[in-house]
Amino acid sequence: MDSQLPSGTTARGRHLSRGGSLGTRFRLFWFGQAVSQFGDYLSYLALPLFVVSISDRSISLAIIYSLDTIPTILFGLFGGVLLDRLRLRRFMIFGDIGRTAAFLALARIAWLVEHGDRLGLVAIFVLAFAVGMFSAGFINAMFTIIPFLVKKSKLTVANSRVAATQNIAFALGPVAAGLLIDSVGFWVTFVINAATFLVSAACLVLIGPVDREAPPEQRLSALREALHGLRFVWREMRLRVSTVAAALANFVVGFLESTYVLLAADIGAVSGTDVGLIFAAFGIGAILGALTAPLAVRLLGLGRCLVVGLGVFAVAMLVFANSTFCYVTLLLPLVAHIGLQWVNVPLATIRQAFTPQVILGRVMTATRAIGWALLPLGAVVGATLADTTGYTIVVRVAPIILVLVAAALVPTVLWRDTFKPPEQEPQESPA
Repeated sequence: MDSQLPSGTTARGRHLSRGGSLGTRFRLFWFGQAVSQFGDYLSYLALPLFVVSISDRSISLAIIYSLDTIPTILFGLFGGVLLDRLRLRRFMIFGDIGRTAAFLALARIAWLVEHGDRLGLVAIFVLAFAVGMFSAGFINAMFTIIPFLVKKSKLTVANSRVAATQNIAFALGPVAAGLLIDSVGFWVTFVINAATFLVSAACLVLIGPVDREAPPEQRLSALREALHGLRFVWREMRLRVSTVAAALANFVVGFLESTYVLLAADIGAVSGTDVGLIFAAFGIGAILGALTAPLAVRLLGLGRCLVVGLGVFAVAMLVFANSTFCYVTLLLPLVAHIGLQWVNVPLATIRQAFTPQVILGRVMTATRAIGWALLPLGAVVGATLADTTGYTIVVRVAPIILVLVAAALVPTVLWRDTFKPPEQEPQESPA
């Protein structure tokens, strides 16, 4: 029944969990993430445009993108041990406070630049890295805490809800950022972004304590516990294949995502409104993809949904990169991001559903770190090639690589038998 509570729910949590299949605690948690995600996507457009206003080189955009993503890799090994040892909710509140401070500092820099000060990019790069570090810990904790808030059978639905609001923010945030930049300048968007993290922290406070299964009585060293998580990823075939596939795909996606502004110009978008419409199409498609992902998983299975989604994203982006901007072509980024969410939602669910809760933090951070490892590398390599051989050539070749990755996944376990999460916990010793 939907009213069944996760193991370890507190008395306060038992009261809050009444009120729907996902429970009031998850809904409050979800609301806080929705608000902070909107702030994230204000800066998603504002920060690269701010960098472009100071330096218009592709490599500057790639560096900003890399400094925001590299921390996920750095957090990947020992960060998971922290998540399995610490109180997840407190850890996330600390991350929200840290990101608030970083974005207030960015707002101060933007204000000084707008008032005539000549500041270099170094301070912006440092703050982008700090935001990335806090975000890496927070996002890994977010995906780790969800299985403690909802039943295992509801994981795909919960992940799709989080993805849907994230992509609503992706659709609306850049448009709002463009309006704010044109009317009051860059610094306002960063101030608003900082405020959204305070809302997220408040919601985390209000959901009350989140209990997990009792940890093993005898702790190992941090290194041995981290290596244990990596060994589990290697032994569980679904985790191994999906993690390697995500890393290969992200090598290409890193370049595409870090240069979306340049891609818009390459296909003929000539105004800020045109660029905003393209980003809005990405966001609308991602919303539709997140909302339809549970249905796609039911029809195709977790693994097949992931493979099909990657193929859809690759083909749509290939056609888009070879098109000329007009309102009809906006359907292509929309379809592409439907496919991308059909990858992301089952990928998160596979990690949560096929991992014992006692090592979920380690497995989540390790798989995300490996999957993200090639994002910044792809961004820098792709941007360097684009600066030397021509952006158009690189951006049109990149999606072809994704088509090949999707085809290579068809003979694997992801296509054959990753259908639905098991109802019982996987059995795994803690040491």
